[in-house]
Amino acid sequence: MGRILTVTFATLMLAGCADTYDKAAVPKAAAGLRQETVACKTRWTEKEFKT
Repeated sequence: MGRILTVTFATLMLAGCADTYDKAAVPKAAAGLRQETVACKTRWTEKEFKT
């Protein structure tokens, strides 16, 4: 019973978010994530050399 309730709740939550998903924003968001990841790695590398 608990498993069915969990699956039902998760399905309802996902169905509620389906209309707000914007596929057009994915490439820009992915590029931003890659850029921030490189910047973060650079900062950590600089920090490791200092300590």
